[in-house]
Parts: sequence; structure tokens; C-alpha cells
Amino acid sequence: MAEKIGREADPARVVAMITQMAGDAILVELAARFPEHKDKLDRLYQECSVEARAQLIKELGDPTPHRLA
Repeated sequence: MAEKIGREADPARVVAMITQMAGDAILVELAARFPEHKDKLDRLYQECSVEARAQLIKELGDPTPHRLA
């Protein structure tokens, strides 16, 4: 997420914030810290969430239950 926001975003601080806050609160805080990106933060957050989930599934396997036919 920090990489997509730009050089002014410290990746370690963004990760810490994401792990300690709920989704809506993260977007409010990011908008306050990076007002120039306010219009695209929701889209970036959704894109990064999808990417992170795909990476975790690739590494650890799919956590969803198996469907019975």
C-alpha cells in the first residue's frame, strides 16, 4: 500500500497502522496523512487487500472450507 501511495509513505508505519485498525479507520487515517491521495485510497486499499489475500493463499493454501459437490 505504501509503495502505491508513493515515496512519502513509510511502509513500516503503514503496515503497523493496517494491523492495528479496522478497514474504515485505516482509510480515514490514510486520508488524513496523505490528503493528496484521498480520492484513490479506497481503490488502492481494495487492490492491495486482494493482492495480499492472493499471496497468502499461494503461500499457505486456501483457508476457505471445501465445498461438497
